[in-house]
Amino acid sequence: MPMKTFYSLFLLCGLGLTAHAQIDSVAHHLKEVVVLGHDARTDNLLTPQTGGVVIKGTAIANMPVMLGEPDVLKALQTQTGVSSGIEGFTGIYVRGGENDQNLYLLHRLPLYNVNHLGGLFSSFNVAMVENVKFFKAGFPAEYGGRVASVTDIQLKRSDFEEYHGQASIGLLSGNVHVTGPIIEDRLAFSASVRRSWMELVTIPALAIINSSKKKNGEKAIGGYSFFDINLKLDYNISDYLDGFTHFYMGRDRTKLGSENFSSGDNSYLEKNTIKLNWGSLGAVTCLNFKPNDMFLVSADAYMTFFDSKYKQNADETYGDSYVYSYKNDNSGIKDFGASLRASLMPADNIKIDVGAEFVRHKYKPEELEISGSNGFGIATPTGTAAEIAGNEFVVWENNTFAPFEWLQLSVGARFTQYSSSGRNHKYLEPRGNIRVSLTTYEIHFSNDASARRYYFAKIGAVDYISQVGTLDYSADPTFRLTSERINKTFASLKLEGQNGMPFSNEAMQDGDCCIRITEKGDYTYYNMGENAQLRKVTLYSISEAYYKYLISVLSNDSESSWQGGLTDIGLSEPVRIFSNINGGCGIFGCLHSDKKIVKLPNVRE
Repeated sequence: MPMKTFYSLFLLCGLGLTAHAQIDSVAHHLKEVVVLGHDARTDNLLTPQTGGVVIKGTAIANMPVMLGEPDVLKALQTQTGVSSGIEGFTGIYVRGGENDQNLYLLHRLPLYNVNHLGGLFSSFNVAMVENVKFFKAGFPAEYGGRVASVTDIQLKRSDFEEYHGQASIGLLSGNVHVTGPIIEDRLAFSASVRRSWMELVTIPALAIINSSKKKNGEKAIGGYSFFDINLKLDYNISDYLDGFTHFYMGRDRTKLGSENFSSGDNSYLEKNTIKLNWGSLGAVTCLNFKPNDMFLVSADAYMTFFDSKYKQNADETYGDSYVYSYKNDNSGIKDFGASLRASLMPADNIKIDVGAEFVRHKYKPEELEISGSNGFGIATPTGTAAEIAGNEFVVWENNTFAPFEWLQLSVGARFTQYSSSGRNHKYLEPRGNIRVSLTTYEIHFSNDASARRYYFAKIGAVDYISQVGTLDYSADPTFRLTSERINKTFASLKLEGQNGMPFSNEAMQDGDCCIRITEKGDYTYYNMGENAQLRKVTLYSISEAYYKYLISVLSNDSESSWQGGLTDIGLSEPVRIFSNINGGCGIFGCLHSDKKIVKLPNVRE
């Protein structure tokens, strides 16, 4: 096939200046390109799960942060379909759902309160986080009770071999994390403590303010603090039996108020204070029995508490007269649960998961106590509330299998029975997902490793009517370097894009090379016309300047990179677009191309 050479000038805007361009390196001519389109997959069983993503804890820790605090929930806000509500806070609103319609699990421990400082950042300590599973739709059958999203946080396994840790301090809090063995290879621990240190500033500042206000008979009362603690024990009982025990506690406290006073013959004291105290407390223990890679049984038990306390005091003293009023409002939730689950793989392409769970709920909607005096020391108490209990029983099953190489299915159901106050409620929730992995493209070409070469691969339809499924470049090691340059610290995440992807020969061997690009989705469902099964596969050899320009553009594109998504929500500075124009803005580069038209098989035939 004859090669075509193009020299292009992009985005030139001299604005009255003389623009000079130079080409730093010359693109080399491609040799023969062979493109193969066929049904393929990398594993015998690919998960059909949709609507979910797994984010590593290291990626969250390396995110751009506000106030020096890496945050799990703010990382989830960068996902499509997720809104943060108030800018800068950790609210999670998934596809129109409310904030209380999200399920949060911390290493199998359900939590009802997941924020500190009124939602400025979350209660999850990133130093302990291994990864986060986040589902926006298509929940697996093991999850239930919420309709918007599921956030399942897995903690790091304790180190059984050596002691190590880390310490950090941010603008609002300090954090210490340590891990190490107790009994080598048998018992190990992890511990992390995070606490606010603002009192070191606010207490002296408030004392200075009050010293200036004292002459006017005034005093300000205020303070805020928070902390969270994670303690985890991991144990290896035998080669087939292991487990863990995890304890969590997180709490916020705040106090506001004022005093007015005077001395002398007309002495008086007026004092008003409001105290808020809220947080979560929980523990979970788990045992796993795994005699081989095909079978697993896991049992766990947990308890989780959430409570909120509000206290308001008002005291007035005029000479010998004393008047007071007192209000105490408490509410909370207590859960006691246990579950049993099993996983079986009778064949490489079949997996069966079953489970059962029982939860005892105790609700305290409001416990209100109000008392006061009428000026003569006589108290008048009012208010009380009763606790409400409920029982929840759940059984679920999920079957995952791949009947064909291009098709993976997940079919299951979740049955829930909830009883409270003599009433029973039963729910049956069928669950199902289908994943069609149709095509992996293999592009073979000859590479000259004696010099650095740059390429650009693009797969598209042959007309403007047909559509192409989602193109995934993540499976090929060649594109991992591209992901590092585009996604920065999120290089381990998926690399997808519909407009092509640049790459270099940095990790390629000399001679014949192959890159692989996967197209996801059943094109026969959303394409019409005689060209629906045709694809135009084009491989370009490009200059270094053109490569740098494309990398900078994709880094700012929210649909192609996490870096661009962070830029869109204001958590990262945009990447500077590369330019080699002196006295102007743009790039001058060259490219050579070769293309092939391939026909994909019709999976319905």
